[in-house]
Amino acid sequence: MKSSSRYLCALFWLIVFVAANQPAISAQQRPARPRSRFVEANGVRIHYLEWAGKGTPILLVHGLYDTAQVWAAIAPRLAASHRVLALDRRGSGLSGKPADGYDNKTLTDDLTAFIKRLRLPPVVLVAHSFGGQTAVTFAAANPNALQSLVLIEGGFFPKPEAAPADAPPAAPCKAKPPVCARMALLERAIREYDAEAIYPRVTAPTLLVIGEPAKFSDAEAELVKQAQRHAATVADQKLPRGKMTVIKKANHWVQKDQPGELARVIEDFLNRSKH
Repeated sequence: MKSSSRYLCALFWLIVFVAANQPAISAQQRPARPRSRFVEANGVRIHYLEWAGKGTPILLVHGLYDTAQVWAAIAPRLAASHRVLALDRRGSGLSGKPADGYDNKTLTDDLTAFIKRLRLPPVVLVAHSFGGQTAVTFAAANPNALQSLVLIEGGFFPKPEAAPADAPPAAPCKAKPPVCARMALLERAIREYDAEAIYPRVTAPTLLVIGEPAKFSDAEAELVKQAQRHAATVADQKLPRGKMTVIKKANHWVQKDQPGELARVIEDFLNRSKH
């Protein structure tokens, strides 16, 4: 068990590192132009994108250092049969950037206030990476506001272990001081998040999505297998209504690597969840 936990924690912190160095999405990668809007929620000006569509609303929640634009390739596909919205979390994109409020509770309160402010009916919540922990916390606290939950590469990893005493120090933050301060608070929220106690209260149908890269080394293959086994265990044994799927030829950003396949998987899951 300790070996498995170490593998998963290594994978988790690798994801955090890669996310911090992920380039922004270029204009050429944006296949459709959504409407850009703002709303006041929980005392913060929240920016969001909306793709025209009808049906059950799908709310997209991005990861640690991303913005709403990370969903640009998949959102138009989902909008064929849904109203699709993607927000910039506080401190991200065009949303307000207060000095505090980057703990799990406040980020969840932001999401709750956003949904109430727009008077959305029960939503399908689709979250990626770090956004998954906000989504799981929201799902447990607001079961009546949620129709289904989709967690992509996040929200279901075990609580990270503390770094060993002999671990090399983290690289210093090279951003401006206010940005570094926000990053430190977000990373503390990662360390404090523990999904184990939350799972039993997540009553909505929940799909866990893991990407499987097209190529990886032997060491990376072990990480991939450990992550897949862990996700399957969470879906089968810990979530009341959990399912798990693997999407091939996709790295951490499944929504960018395989947007068509991910959209198909989500639609299939939502259709099956109705019955």
